[in-house]
Parts: sequence; structure tokens; C-alpha cells
Amino acid sequence: MKSENTKPNRIILYGLFAIFIFVNLFEGVLTDLIGKDTPKEWNSKAGSYFEFNYAVSSILDALIRIVVSVSVLYYGGSVNHCFQGLNLRNSTNLFMARLLIQSGEVLTTIGMLFLTSSTAAVINQTRIPLVGILGYFFLCKCLTRDQTIYAIAIIPLAIQFNLLKTDDESNELLGYLMCGLAVFFLSASNVWVEKLLKQDFAHLRTWDQQLLFALFDLPVMVVIYVVLTWFEKEMFNFEVRSWNPFDGSNMHNFHWILAFGANGALWGFVRLCILSYEGAMWLNLGMVLVMGLMWIVSDIIIKMIQNKPHLFTWAKLLCLLSLSCILVGYECSTKKAEEKKQEEKWTQEAII
Repeated sequence: MKSENTKPNRIILYGLFAIFIFVNLFEGVLTDLIGKDTPKEWNSKAGSYFEFNYAVSSILDALIRIVVSVSVLYYGGSVNHCFQGLNLRNSTNLFMARLLIQSGEVLTTIGMLFLTSSTAAVINQTRIPLVGILGYFFLCKCLTRDQTIYAIAIIPLAIQFNLLKTDDESNELLGYLMCGLAVFFLSASNVWVEKLLKQDFAHLRTWDQQLLFALFDLPVMVVIYVVLTWFEKEMFNFEVRSWNPFDGSNMHNFHWILAFGANGALWGFVRLCILSYEGAMWLNLGMVLVMGLMWIVSDIIIKMIQNKPHLFTWAKLLCLLSLSCILVGYECSTKKAEEKKQEEKWTQEAII
């Protein structure tokens, strides 16, 4: 069926991209600021932890998106249209895709806690070739020659950015494991969700898609809550962790839970729009810019505010400028490819 969603002006896409950058920076910086060193008497395998259960914010994230989507659709006069075309196969695919994507996001945040947000952001750049390969096999989407060159050029620069270490971070094996799993989960799920949005649910309007995906996210978040809580209690031996979501440790830190939940909801809205209007590759290339900005905000500005030695180096700054130029080049080549495709379409219509 033909999609009812028309691709918006690129100015709107750039606005969505800016919001996407902001929510990623916010989560990374907040994780670095409020993460606590694990007490030695716990004998925990983890070096850092949250005083609250992060999984509670994931459930809040889904609930916020459901409430907002229902409100928008209610005032628009139709709430139940989101279930049009839903069958067992689509439901199963959607549930599994959302399970992968939400698990990947949680693993990324926990990975930032065990490593640092800037290091975790660099590891995430390995999604780029994975998304390109998966997009080719599952969506039959081929990058142009220029897009391929720009996408490949980003990878060694991202690795170089990480090799230019300027701090004494202790990179835990567990953090690398979680970030590695997150890369695989998010690469596969972003392409999978793009396929669902542009093929299986292309007939739905944007807000119908938002509501449908949020409804499927809620049970997924409950599963993640159970698994993550068990993992932190039994594997990490976090003595403050409780099965009760209304435990004192959560209620005393509810402002942080609300901050993560609201940020996650905004993240979910924007990511779905970008995947629907543009694609998984555009989304993951944006993470490169997040990586560089995370270094500036987390390792320089925040440390200067805290009166700690900042970690500025000219080598990293030049590397960041190079990454930014490559991203601009990729966007220009994408815009050029779209204009060429549109001209070919007009030519064919004129011939007919």
C-alpha cells in the first residue's frame, strides 16, 4: 500500500537531527554525572552503578509516548487506525524488532556507565558498515559511489579519535561486551524497523506508527525491567537494587528517572521519524557527530565546571573537524542523489 506520509522538507529533517543529537548528548552527560563508584564491600564486578533502577525509566519512556500519541490522535479524531493491517506476522516482527532496539539502547547506557560516554560513542560507529550491509540485503538499498566513500572514510577517523586517549579511564571488559552487543542489536533493529515503517506499516500516518510502536514497546520494557533488575541484583550484586519499582532508592531519585524517561520518549519519537523519512544509515552517521560533541561536553566543559583537569587536545579537535566535513559531504551526496532520482521520475512521467 502507498504510504500516507510524505517526506518533509530537509529543514524539518535537520531539526529532527538536531533534537536527536541533543537527546544523545543529554543521556551521555547525565550518565557521567550521576554514576557512582561501586562500594568495595559489595564485591561487585561493576565499577559504577546508578542509585536507582534505570529500567524503571524505560517503562516510563513507553508510557509517555503512548499518552502523547493517544492525545494527538484523539484530537485528530482517530485513535484505532494504528491497528490497520496488523496481523500475527507483523506483530511478531514488530515485537522482536522493538525488543532488539530497546535492549540495545539499555545496553548502550549501561556500557557508558562502565566505560565513559565518549568511548561508548566511538564503539557505536561500527554500526555504520553493519547498517550498510544489512540495508543492502533486507531493503535492497544501495549507497551511491560518493555515499559509500564518505561512509567508509568515517570508520578509520572514528577509530583514530578513540585511540587518542587523554584520560586514565579503565576500560572494563564488561563495558566493551555490552557496547558490542548493543552495536549488533541496534544495527539489525534499526534496519528492521526501517523495513517495517516503509513496507509493512507504510499505509499508516506518522502518529499512528508512533502509537503502534509505543504500545509494543511497553511489554518489551517490562521484560527488560525483569531481566536488568535480576542481572544487577544477582550478577553485579547491587545491594541497593530492589524488585519494587516504588522502592525508596527509586523514589528518592525519581527526578533522574523522570529525566531519563522523558529523554528516552523524545529519543523514541525522533528516531522513528528519522527512520521513516530518511533511513538507518542517516541515523547512525549522526552518531559520529554525537561522539565528537560528547568529547567536548563531557571531557572538557563538564570537567572545567567541576574544576578538574580538562582533556582537550588539538589532535582530537582536528579529527572532529574532519569527521564533520565527511558528514556534510555525505549529506550533500544524499541530497544530490535524491534530486537526480526526482528528475528521473519527472522525465518518466513526461514521457508517459
